[in-house]
Amino acid sequence: RKLVRKYRSPLAAWKIMDQHRNGRCAFPDVVRAAQSLGCICDARAIWEALDSDKDGFVLLGDLDPRLSKLLRSFASAASEACGTAKNAWKEVFVGEGCEAARCS
Repeated sequence: RKLVRKYRSPLAAWKIMDQHRNGRCAFPDVVRAAQSLGCICDARAIWEALDSDKDGFVLLGDLDPRLSKLLRSFASAASEACGTAKNAWKEVFVGEGCEAARCS
């Protein structure tokens, strides 16, 4: 909760934890995230609370199951419609009739 409060969203907190961008965090990643909060706390207790299935990793779904499901659904729909999320971004958000989504 502290991570989400500090970084204002579960996804922003996840990006702090998953700095390798591989979709999962190991114990050292959780320790680093706790330290970024300035916490002097029991990182092992935080780890055990997040790694509830004891598989040695924390996934976004462990932090926020609803957000994880939403992002998986979006990625699936984007891939189905456009082949890849990158293609979807190009076609939908920076494609020809989408001036409002363009960054200037």
